[in-house]
Amino acid sequence: MKKFKSIFVSIILLSVVVQFASAQNKNAASANRKTAERCLSLSESFMLNDDWQNALNQAELGLSYDETISDLFYVKAAALSNLGYKKAEVLETIKESFVKDNWINYTKNSARILYADMLCATGLYEQSLAVLDMEPLLYSADSEFIRIKNYYRMGTSASIAQARARLNSSRKIYPKDVRFPNLFFMFEMAFMNYAERTGSPYEIPELVQTIADSYIAKLPDYSSADIESEIVALLFCQGEQQKRLLKAVGEKNQNNPLFAYAALKAGIISEEKAFNLFFDSSNNIYDLSILESFGTLLQDESLMANFADHLNSLEGTVYIDNDLDLLNELTVTYERGRAKTILYDKNADGIEELYAVCDFGSPLSLSFNGGTMDLQYEMFPSVGRITDNTDGNIYHFLSFDFNYNPFEMTVDTLFTRFNVDFYIPLIDSEIEAPDKYLLAKNASSLEISTAERPGARVSYTVFDGRPVFAVFMSGATRYAYATIEPGCPFVRYADYDGDGSYETAETFDIDNENKYTEQSDIQIIKNIFGDGTFSEKLYLKKIEIDRNGDTVIEFSEQYLGNNGKISSWDTDGDGILDYEYIRYPDSKDGILLEETILYSKLGEEYVSLQNENGTPVTLKFEGEVIDVVPGSIDDYFWVGEKGTVLQEQAIFNSIQNGITEGAVQLVETDDNQRLSVIKIGSAYFCKILAPSEVIEIEAEAE
Repeated sequence: MKKFKSIFVSIILLSVVVQFASAQNKNAASANRKTAERCLSLSESFMLNDDWQNALNQAELGLSYDETISDLFYVKAAALSNLGYKKAEVLETIKESFVKDNWINYTKNSARILYADMLCATGLYEQSLAVLDMEPLLYSADSEFIRIKNYYRMGTSASIAQARARLNSSRKIYPKDVRFPNLFFMFEMAFMNYAERTGSPYEIPELVQTIADSYIAKLPDYSSADIESEIVALLFCQGEQQKRLLKAVGEKNQNNPLFAYAALKAGIISEEKAFNLFFDSSNNIYDLSILESFGTLLQDESLMANFADHLNSLEGTVYIDNDLDLLNELTVTYERGRAKTILYDKNADGIEELYAVCDFGSPLSLSFNGGTMDLQYEMFPSVGRITDNTDGNIYHFLSFDFNYNPFEMTVDTLFTRFNVDFYIPLIDSEIEAPDKYLLAKNASSLEISTAERPGARVSYTVFDGRPVFAVFMSGATRYAYATIEPGCPFVRYADYDGDGSYETAETFDIDNENKYTEQSDIQIIKNIFGDGTFSEKLYLKKIEIDRNGDTVIEFSEQYLGNNGKISSWDTDGDGILDYEYIRYPDSKDGILLEETILYSKLGEEYVSLQNENGTPVTLKFEGEVIDVVPGSIDDYFWVGEKGTVLQEQAIFNSIQNGITEGAVQLVETDDNQRLSVIKIGSAYFCKILAPSEVIEIEAEAE
């Protein structure tokens, strides 16, 4: 009864502890939630006052207390966007608000607008439209503006027609929203200029002219600080309307290359005035399409020569939009008329696919995917060195063993009429960093980070695409090396005790039979050789240790695959094995079979013991197989006839001072019964002796 009562009280106490811990956790979660909500309230206040840095700080603080609140991710994304962070980061953050889908103050609609806008800004047009068109359908000036951008940027005849149709409606619904005319004029000018630059016939579509006339009728808009749409509108009007608009725009601001181009194209200012205005107002920043289009308008020979001089000595930045989506994929800085740097951002998300540094247009170095890989040229296009910053691998190349040219510097044919070669980069839109296996095949040497030791690296010397020598370093210390022959097992010599003697020899081979596929086998190779560049299907076959350098192997271990191995010891340094342990490969029946062998001084098998799932089952003594029976005491086993508990106790008492492993010891009981015991591993094997066996053992001992 007392025992039952004690158990009952213990259960009650345990229940109280569990409930208390649960309550504590709930209280902590509740407190964190309230703190996060206070941070949200503060961040919203900062956001309403356009204090974006403090809005960001409070949103991040709130997320540190509770990262399940969608509103905090939305505020953070809005702050990141307004602070000029990379669109990729903004997109990832606003996306997380929808993953959490746990809103407190905001509906999803505000976040959907930002999400759709970021998708549109990074080339994901179909996804952007899907976000806007999901239930409930968003229809507002913001959502319609983003829809029109998506349709324009898709660039198909059908999508452009859709964009124009929606603009035709939006101009009536949102007549004072200056974003719509600006978007309209910039895209339509891009289409017009592209047709003229490529020599394609172009006539302003009737609907485009209708929309343009509608917007032009409301110009100039003196309340707007953005005059680009007013400038471009010059291209869509004629006569008195054009002169009126030119005068109005000129009064607001003529300091704009776009104005110089549009006014010259409209024929309402002179070539010389347009030329001077174009370059004086550029601030050394050019849109290539406008630069090309402006050049096509020049007819005066002296101005054409001057234009050629400007191109030959161009200093500044040129933006290139090849897709007519008003997103610049290429940003090229020029020095002395040749490219100095080239930045390629395919989807305008702020993470460049390629960044090149050049010397007079010839690439010196490249950086891929936001700096994940760096390439140094020896002499373009011959690569000297490549560093993979994702895994730390470094590839070295001999002269012209590996040539790599991710883009071509091509002459802009629209400037050939000026008798000048102005080079622009032509980049494959699907550019990718070089494949690491291709790099390894062409490298003369390769450095790979490994996890074997802190700061460990393996440096391969490569010949004909294959490693021939490997040095393993930890910081500035060499701790292993290997000579490698293709197609053959090779030995790595390693210094594990730090004395410089390379006491361990490790043999590696190719696993053609797929026997070494356990995670432990794979991890050993990964730790030693790194990412698998030259170690695919490699496995550790054997290790041998000679600590004193006398060429006698003190310990060796051979790996059989499927978790099997043979471990061998020579404890006295006489070159003859003393012990051996065998773990047989895993079997289909799931039985773990192990064997321990003791050798005589002549190297002959003396005693062997077989275990099944850790239990001894068979003992072989001098060639005779004897069944083994478990004793009453743990780790005690009887060979042949099973003894009594008293006999086991007699043996236990006799060996309290220790017993040499592998040696036979005689024990005599109180009733004059002679017993023998031998220790193998942690197990003791006992035998009831006949008189003749006692005489034999005593004779051997003498």
